[in-house]
Amino acid sequence: MASSKKRREKVKGRGSVRNKKAALKKASQDLSSFFLPPKSSFFSFSLPPKSSFAGFALRFAFFFGIPYALLHVLPLGGFLDVIAFIESVGLHALGVASVVFGSFLSANSAWFQIVSDCSGLVMVSLLFGLLWSTPVAKTVRERFFLRWAPLLLVYNLVRLLVVLYVGGTLGMRAMDAVHLGLWLVDAALVLGIWWKAFSEGSDTK
Repeated sequence: MASSKKRREKVKGRGSVRNKKAALKKASQDLSSFFLPPKSSFFSFSLPPKSSFAGFALRFAFFFGIPYALLHVLPLGGFLDVIAFIESVGLHALGVASVVFGSFLSANSAWFQIVSDCSGLVMVSLLFGLLWSTPVAKTVRERFFLRWAPLLLVYNLVRLLVVLYVGGTLGMRAMDAVHLGLWLVDAALVLGIWWKAFSEGSDTK
């Protein structure tokens, strides 16, 4: 009688230990699944659809953010020097005295430096980011980008010449006002190109 009672208590104790171990294992699995997704999800992970805001935000951060960051890391000195030279020639043609030294140039007595943000590549990067992060058909976005990217660079040369001319003839305050106004024009132009591409070749897949 006493031995059977001890046996039952021993079995009960073992069952309690197994239950505690099972509960501890389950808690550990729950905790790990909270911080890490299941293994299969690493291979089946997919971004939200382009038509959703989350999908757009993630793609835009990648397709615009990385090119924009590269503009400030890659050595663009030669490209910027060419822009400064072209702008100096343009200022001479408009009757403004200009001297160019690398990426630095003068407009009358005012000196300016051409930096990556002035190169037109920001507009190109913005267009690239918009086209590749929204549901635009592949053939349409490629055609629009290849057509408009060079034109944006040419437009930027004209825009920059206007800003430098105003800065050299009317002063820095006038230049800042014109620069801000043209920045809005830049944004509207890129958005207009993107909207045309989107309306022509929307692809919600």
